[in-house]
Amino acid sequence: MDDIVTRPAEKISREELYELVWQTPMSKLGTQLATNGPGLAALCRKRQIPTPPLGYWQKKAVGRAPEMPPLPSFEPPQKTSPSIKPARGSGRPPVPASVPSRDAESVAELPPFDEDDESLDHMRALHPKVKAWVAEHRQLQESRRAENRQRSRDFWGGSLPHISDLTARDRYRFRVTSTLFRAIEKQGGQIGEAKLTGKVTFLVSEQELKCVIAEKMSRATKIMEGAGKWTALPHHHQTGLVSSGFLRVRFDTYVNGRSRDWIETPKKKMAIILPDIVSAIIAAGPLLAEEARERAEWHRRYEQEQAERRDRQRQLEIDHRRWCRFQEHANNWRERDRLMAFIDELRHRLQTQGDTAIEGRPLSEWIVWAEERTHALDPFQNGLKGFFEAINFD
Repeated sequence: MDDIVTRPAEKISREELYELVWQTPMSKLGTQLATNGPGLAALCRKRQIPTPPLGYWQKKAVGRAPEMPPLPSFEPPQKTSPSIKPARGSGRPPVPASVPSRDAESVAELPPFDEDDESLDHMRALHPKVKAWVAEHRQLQESRRAENRQRSRDFWGGSLPHISDLTARDRYRFRVTSTLFRAIEKQGGQIGEAKLTGKVTFLVSEQELKCVIAEKMSRATKIMEGAGKWTALPHHHQTGLVSSGFLRVRFDTYVNGRSRDWIETPKKKMAIILPDIVSAIIAAGPLLAEEARERAEWHRRYEQEQAERRDRQRQLEIDHRRWCRFQEHANNWRERDRLMAFIDELRHRLQTQGDTAIEGRPLSEWIVWAEERTHALDPFQNGLKGFFEAINFD
């Protein structure tokens, strides 16, 4: 193989490469042909060269390898059917001849809508928040093109699907959203976070109202022949569903314990529904503010009740400690009387038996020591007031 080490795998004939891959494992052969194992396997698939199956080299080592299959004749890949060209002057894009798959990008038979509705904001005069979506989409397109250019320089990079231009449905949603934004601002509301996916936060009466302005999705039951994409942003929607052809506005924030939902119909387009939506959004602000005040008041009462409960518990613990000290002093008082009687007996025995020394101290001093310790048990040393002050030092 020394004569092919310096040759790239692409320049080796199909017959010679077929012989080589059945003589040497591709993981080793690839390094000798200026590529690697996966790259060599891909080249063999492209040139329709059969390769050893999994476990072939282990079986060959013990003499049980299957026979080499014959090299089939090369069949050039079939070209895809050309797109049907539109009639001259129709202004419509070419329609592919094949039927698309059922995915989120396929277009079912959508109901018609007036893309030139003058009551909606024009694409050239969109609200700044929505205009930012257009810029974001263009940036995504440019980033994808740049990434594919970088991948084209890499032998194994491949290319990612391109990001399509905004469709009529996308532009319609943008115009409706822009019109809604301007109407809310005219009523004193504000637009908070606004995402390209259609998730929006309105600020009304200093309250946040989360909404979603998006396509009403449905499961496709009929796919049009030669249908194109209904949106340039299929990853924003659930796979397997397609647009119903109608927009939907939904409150994600519950107002008075419920959500609100508006879906346009063939007879009642979103431009007609928008005033009702604007009124509901503006009215939701005071309702949310009242709910916030009620929650704050409930929280205040709850915290107050918890504080009172903790105070009662603390008082119970203090009273318990006082009672324990009271019982302790009562026991000490009884113990003092018992010890004093015992000390009197000691003094009596001292008089009859005489005084002697223990550890260098006479018995009389030991009796005094015991008497001092016994007096310390007296709970009334400081009078009755001192007794109760002692058990109430918390």
